[in-house]
Amino acid sequence: MPTQVRSQERIPDLTVLTTITKMESRRKGNPINKKTNLLPLTRRGFNTGALASLAAMAAPAQSAESGDDVPWYRRTFRWGQTNLNEKDPQRYDAGWWRRQWKRTRVQGVVVSAGGIVAYYPSKFPLHYRTKFLAERDFYGEITRAAHEDGIVVLARMDSNRTSEEFYKQHPDWFAVDAEGTVYRNTEHTEHTEHFVTCVDSP
Repeated sequence: MPTQVRSQERIPDLTVLTTITKMESRRKGNPINKKTNLLPLTRRGFNTGALASLAAMAAPAQSAESGDDVPWYRRTFRWGQTNLNEKDPQRYDAGWWRRQWKRTRVQGVVVSAGGIVAYYPSKFPLHYRTKFLAERDFYGEITRAAHEDGIVVLARMDSNRTSEEFYKQHPDWFAVDAEGTVYRNTEHTEHTEHFVTCVDSP
C-alpha cells in the first residue's frame, strides 16, 4: 500500500514534497482525494521531492549571495563520476565525455586522481603512476576540459589497496584476518598483487 501524506502539512520540506507528488499524480491521471486530502506517494515521487526539498532548504542561505560569490559546494547539485582505470590514459574519449556532461547537464564531476595509482605525474616514491601515463597529467587534462565547460571537479582518491612495497613500509595501515594474515586483493584481476588497506588504521 502506498504511503499517504497530508497535502496541508506545514513542514517546509513536506510542502515541497506534496506539491511535486500532486503534480506527478495529476500527470498520471491519479486525482487527489478531496475528502481526505491525501495523495499516494511513490518511491520516485518521494526521491524527487526529497531532492527538491534539499534545494529549497539551501535556497535561503544563498539568498544573500549571487553569481561568483556563491561557493562551488553550495551551488553544485547535479554530479557525475568517472572512475578511471590504468588503461584509460590510452583510450579515454574526452570529446564523448564532454558531450555526455553537457547532455546530462551536470554541474560537477568526480574524477579519479590517485590512490592505487596516480593519474598525474606524482613524485611520491610509493604513489606509482599508471604505467600508461608516461609524462602526461591525465587528471589535469580532464579537469581543464571540465573547467572550460563551467563544471566543478572533485578529485577522487582511492586508497583501498596498494603495492607490496607500501605494505612493507606501513604494515599497520593494512587489514588482517583473525590470524594476523594481511588481506590481498581478489576482486580485480588487474590489481591481484595489491594489499588491502584498513579504514581503522592509524
